[in-house]
Amino acid sequence: MKRILACISVLLLLISMTLSSYPVLVEAASSVLTTPTGYTSAEEVKYVTSGKYVANWGARGENCIFLSTYAQSYYSGSYSFNTMSQKDGGTSQSNAPSSELYKALKAMMVSKHSYIIGYQATRSLYRYTDCLNSDTSHISSFYSGKILNGAWDSGKTWNREHTWPNSKGLGGSDEDDIMMLRPTWVQENSDRGNKAYGESAGYYDPGVSVRGDCARIILYVYVRWGNINRMWGSSGVMESLDVLLKWMEEDPVDTWEMGRNDAVQSITGVRNVFVDYPEYAWLLFGEDVPDGISLPSGNTGSSSGNGGSTGNDNNSNSQSCKHSKYSLKNYKEATCGTEGYDGDYVCSSCGHLVEAGRTIPATGNHQFGEWIETQVATQTNVGIWERSCSVCKLIDTKETPRLPIPEDPSVTEPTQTEPVQTESTHTEPTIGKDSAIEPNTTTALPMLWIIVGAVIIVSIGAVIVVLLIMKKSKANKS
Repeated sequence: MKRILACISVLLLLISMTLSSYPVLVEAASSVLTTPTGYTSAEEVKYVTSGKYVANWGARGENCIFLSTYAQSYYSGSYSFNTMSQKDGGTSQSNAPSSELYKALKAMMVSKHSYIIGYQATRSLYRYTDCLNSDTSHISSFYSGKILNGAWDSGKTWNREHTWPNSKGLGGSDEDDIMMLRPTWVQENSDRGNKAYGESAGYYDPGVSVRGDCARIILYVYVRWGNINRMWGSSGVMESLDVLLKWMEEDPVDTWEMGRNDAVQSITGVRNVFVDYPEYAWLLFGEDVPDGISLPSGNTGSSSGNGGSTGNDNNSNSQSCKHSKYSLKNYKEATCGTEGYDGDYVCSSCGHLVEAGRTIPATGNHQFGEWIETQVATQTNVGIWERSCSVCKLIDTKETPRLPIPEDPSVTEPTQTEPVQTESTHTEPTIGKDSAIEPNTTTALPMLWIIVGAVIIVSIGAVIVVLLIMKKSKANKS
């Protein structure tokens, strides 16, 4: 009997060891903190640059109590907070998109968004936008904060998460916007699928340390790209306005978000205004900015979204004016990669907005230059070639295959290879452009049960053999 119990114990130990070796998916971290920068003012920030690109200098979980030098110069003149905040927001989530403040914020971000990058180009730029403390060799996974190698490895360890799911209204340059598209460890990416952010059953809660980040990104897409139809509820991207504002307040802007805004601006020209001025989240919907909230601008709370003027000092005159003469303002011609705007008709006498303009879609007719090799193909890495549009500066990329390993180890590999002349397309069928991405460990499940089954069969056989030996031993003694 002792021998039988010993065999069973060995069997259970083998099964336990097998199961413990199986990788599991992880939930988003409830607390993401990294080594703080210690910066308390914009003048203290030490920037690391590569060409025109700026590396993210910030740390996760470290409250940002100042506007960076890039942010300070970005919001000037008519785009200053003092001017913009005087415009009326909506009174609810239903009429906010038609408010003067929404239109002004959208117009500002559209006009500043000077470079449109492609989906494939983002993977080589995350080492600037999503690094920590300017360490461009590594990136921080968006949800968990896991430190990953910054070099793209064809999706083996990290891929790209559409924080605004591609299946919920994206279609065009908005689905490739690096402001919204974030690098994420493969084992956490599939956890969300395309569920809306929220706290109730059926929604995805990324964890307290990332809630504010998610809310501010969603607001950016909502305004910059005008994606207003799939914003709220389970069929949208955010559970409710109350949840969004709650997340904005409980998870204030950290230096990592401010540093990322600097990095993205160096690439595309645009910033997420809700990172620099979270106040706009409340003003846009006619809500009071909470007292005591941590804000990079240093502004205080209790500002009302409906208490100011409409941005027109002659409001009383506007009501009596017949608006008989008006002029066209804010017209912008559409280019191959940038939206245009057909202009606003404004009364020449009182400055009243007579008729708001409409967005003109980008033409899509790019004027690309010659291909330039930016990463030489080797035996371990693919080659990368880029070309840019001379009009909108869109960066198009394509790859050349890895070099074959020579049979003679003394043979040295070439330093350059010609690009394969194929169309530049998205070549990540297992990654896709939505959040529902299967991790690389899915094929391990059948193999796991094969191993467990084999262990069980072998163990049972060993027990039977032991029993037969014991029976034969008793027979011989008798």
